[in-house]
Amino acid sequence: MIDRTARKFRRQTVFFILFPLAALALAGDNDLTARKEVRAVPVAGNSPRLDGFLDDEAWQEARFVSDFLQKDPIEGATPENRTEVAILYDERALYVGARMFSDQPREVRAQVSRRDNNGNSDRIIVSLDTYCDRRTAYTFVVTAAGVRVDYYHSTDEEFNRDHSYNPVWDAQAHTSADGWTAEMRIPFSQLRFANKAEQIWGINFNRFIPNNNEDLYWVMIAKNETGWASRFGNLTGISNVHSSRRIELLPYETSSATFTSGTDPDDPFNDGSELTSRVGLDLKMGLGSNLTLDATINPDFGQVEADPAEVNLTAYETFFDEKRPFFIEGSQLFDTIGPEFFYSRRIGAPPHGSIVGDFTDVPDNTTIISAAKLTGRLNSGLSIGALAAVTGREHARSFFAGTDSTDGRRLKQEVEPLGGYGVLRLQQELGPSFSTVGLMLTGTRRDLSTGSTLAALLNRQAYSGNADWNLRFQGGKYVLQGFMGFSYIDGDPPAIVRSQRSSARYFQRPDAGHVRLDSARTAFAGYAGSISFGKKSGRHWLWGADFGAHSPNFELNDIGILSTADIMSTSAYLTYRENTPGAIYRNYQVQTLVANDWNFGGNRTFTIFDFNTSVTWKNFWRHDFHFHYKLPAVSDDLTRGGSLMGTPADWHLATELASNFAARIPWEADLSYIRDEFGGWSFEASGDVSFKPGARWELSLGPGY
Repeated sequence: MIDRTARKFRRQTVFFILFPLAALALAGDNDLTARKEVRAVPVAGNSPRLDGFLDDEAWQEARFVSDFLQKDPIEGATPENRTEVAILYDERALYVGARMFSDQPREVRAQVSRRDNNGNSDRIIVSLDTYCDRRTAYTFVVTAAGVRVDYYHSTDEEFNRDHSYNPVWDAQAHTSADGWTAEMRIPFSQLRFANKAEQIWGINFNRFIPNNNEDLYWVMIAKNETGWASRFGNLTGISNVHSSRRIELLPYETSSATFTSGTDPDDPFNDGSELTSRVGLDLKMGLGSNLTLDATINPDFGQVEADPAEVNLTAYETFFDEKRPFFIEGSQLFDTIGPEFFYSRRIGAPPHGSIVGDFTDVPDNTTIISAAKLTGRLNSGLSIGALAAVTGREHARSFFAGTDSTDGRRLKQEVEPLGGYGVLRLQQELGPSFSTVGLMLTGTRRDLSTGSTLAALLNRQAYSGNADWNLRFQGGKYVLQGFMGFSYIDGDPPAIVRSQRSSARYFQRPDAGHVRLDSARTAFAGYAGSISFGKKSGRHWLWGADFGAHSPNFELNDIGILSTADIMSTSAYLTYRENTPGAIYRNYQVQTLVANDWNFGGNRTFTIFDFNTSVTWKNFWRHDFHFHYKLPAVSDDLTRGGSLMGTPADWHLATELASNFAARIPWEADLSYIRDEFGGWSFEASGDVSFKPGARWELSLGPGY
């Protein structure tokens, strides 16, 4: 069965690769060349003083644009309040000045909050496509209270936002009798753009007024359309500025001392005091016009926020977000379609080995000896992300307490080998609809002695690769997307047995006829792929379908993330929506979906029929309803390596009612009920209400049952 399935999948693979390339050559597009334009004006004298007043002489020469349109409450309507925005620049920074007029200036909401939390305040939003690739964008937000928010769009979608982007920039706001004004200063050093004498960037402005849910855009993308950066207007007039080519060297030395009481006097590794010291070096350097090299030796991540405490009783690993600055910057360049081929938290993770004893001393994390990263985008539209890292050999110590007549025994044991990691990601933009094709290669190598304790735990080598495509037609109305990947690992037989017995595959299952556990195996190779096609925009009907598979031998967990192999999946959805307001609603959507999973042995492990509705009423209240029916199936992982186990049919009802999210006292209420064919059931009720008694206070209550 597995051989026939594999051959069929390989034949499909050839089709999946050739068809997208042929379709790309024939792809047409809508005319996206007719774009609105705003011109940046160079500062002739003194640069603007950042105070939010817009009374500097430089702003008198600026060219303000004001032709905004409503997206809400009436799509395409003229705004009730005027908005004016202009751009200035000098050799170091871009300046944005904005005037937000209001016929009810006392009602302007200016809630004071933390950075990256705009709360429920009036705000002006500026998005910049600095590479003019019509696909990615940086966004800067300032509220009427002067609170700053920033994020990065790694795809051509407005609400796909990466909030890990934290540039150094400044903004001020000032309320007045006419409304409020704002100034931003965005240093060119915080942006990446092509090194050209004359710059053309994509740009858009957005103003949100919560009092009346008025959402205004300079380039208003209709609700029936798709895209974000691909629809931007043009920012022109910027010349003779350069992206940062600086060389930054940051040597450091850190020391710490910790003193605790109540330690065990018999513990030889903890006398109540801990003194540590380390030195290192960070480097940032521009290579050519468009690439940036980041390098670090013995990096210090001592100021990084700690992960939350967790008790994991499942068979699956927990994956935490990356918080280390070296790995965060430019991380979007390593994103791929399909599973996560690169998970940076694998580098410098806690040691895999363990040690026993009455008292132990185990390193919290593996030391990163050195790492280097090259990121950027060439003028040809090729994005590059390359990373290499070396982690050190780690040892743990243990102490076995002796008796009154014997001394204790000490033990030192290697718990992590010397390791090397490498990642290369290339992505090329092409075609009139800003399609992309990409390639990723990863490698891991560990210095393991044959027959050692660690060689029984860890793979000696691990390699993986992925080719993916995101082909857009008619400006993104139709999208053909997919990937093809491979993996290879080798090591001592006990390590390969661990991979075969892992929760991703459970080859030891007694009734698995399509796979078997081979205790003599020293290598393991697998493949994966997916293909999807869908209609993403249109007045009423949207649809999509996909097929994907991970072969039983597919493995990424040495440097990536893979929770489940041995799976084939299909799904399809159909959506009907109405964005033209009616007598009692503003918009609504109805969607139905069907999805199925099988393993490569032909066992159906999942089938679901799903129905969802969402309505936004005239008063901006929102009501969502969900129903699904899941068919009986079998599970190949529920018994954690035992025989297949049946899973019952169940049905699920859920509903949510929420008030206007821009209300002064927003609230929502949720109900959920699940029942299966064996009589098992689950009921949940929850709610949330917030109240803002002042500009600096917010009280919230979230009861649940």
